[in-house]
Amino acid sequence: MKITSNQFLDYLDSPWFYNIKYNTPIPIDERTIRSSLLKIAYVFLGSIYSKEIIGMPEMSILLDKELENAPHRIKPKDVISGLARLDKLYNYCSSQEINIISIGHMHTLTFDEGEIEVDIGPIAYKNGKYFLFYPVFDQTFNQDKCDSDIKCSLDWKAAYDAFDFQLSGVMFYYPKTNNTFIAYRDISSIERLNFIANNVLKGITNNIYFPVREESSKCRFIPEISRTFTGK
Repeated sequence: MKITSNQFLDYLDSPWFYNIKYNTPIPIDERTIRSSLLKIAYVFLGSIYSKEIIGMPEMSILLDKELENAPHRIKPKDVISGLARLDKLYNYCSSQEINIISIGHMHTLTFDEGEIEVDIGPIAYKNGKYFLFYPVFDQTFNQDKCDSDIKCSLDWKAAYDAFDFQLSGVMFYYPKTNNTFIAYRDISSIERLNFIANNVLKGITNNIYFPVREESSKCRFIPEISRTFTGK
């Protein structure tokens, strides 16, 4: 059994939705303002990596294209505030002289129950140290969330295996409040990841797709179901 990091996170979030997304022909549109902003932010960080840095005009155009025929749940006011947050990210990276030295590096991790192909998040080099660097566009964010973020743990383990340098920590930049959160991963974090990864791999192998309490919120990503309840 081999899955991608996105499949791992999707199953962890909702086995029921994972089954619909990957095992049925039902159309899915998962775009939210958060996911769209994150996509553009990664393009921007990739431009730092390639030394061909794009600015706000380019990011605004990219966001417009990303949101063409956007689902009704994405409101114009959210797009305006989203552009302001992208602008804060641009200014933060400029003022802090964030240097992205890796982005989108693929590395396969082996667990007892199978493999996960990890798309390692952006790695920044600052003041002689290496950090995983994540822009965050959630409505709320705090230290507890960055300490427990499982994607971060997955990236940390993959980076440890893939690169010949050691990470000094993890930086989460939250444009909404212009705050930076710092986190670390230790042996207990990796043990927790191993436990979760093996259970996810085992669940997918055995076709276990149980629902969780939040399934109703997932219905908005399935146009046919969404239209049934909203008419849009």
